[in-house]
Amino acid sequence: MKPNLLLIISGVVGIACGLVSHTPFLEGQWLNLAVWGIVGIALGLFTIGTRLTIWAGLVYGFCLSVTFLVSGFQGSADKLPAFLLLTLVLSLVGALGGLVTVYVGSRLRRLFHKA
Repeated sequence: MKPNLLLIISGVVGIACGLVSHTPFLEGQWLNLAVWGIVGIALGLFTIGTRLTIWAGLVYGFCLSVTFLVSGFQGSADKLPAFLLLTLVLSLVGALGGLVTVYVGSRLRRLFHKA
């Protein structure tokens, strides 16, 4: 798979996961984290190379976090600047989480190919 295409797919999948997390089935539950982790691992199964794994994980985690936080915002307009700053900080943490899950998927792919 082409690297640019995988990065676009990572972003779209992150956005989709962020939006799906606000459905009645997943909203307000810890099950979100399991779903996000499984999707990140699945993305990692398609990455080849360390550089692509890192970028795909960062894009996935960042897009997921931003979408999840912004789509769940229920405050007023005067609270928006502080919320966007909080979203930026938490999205950097989410990007690291995406990096870890995609990396785990990449390592699993390597283990499966050796067997």
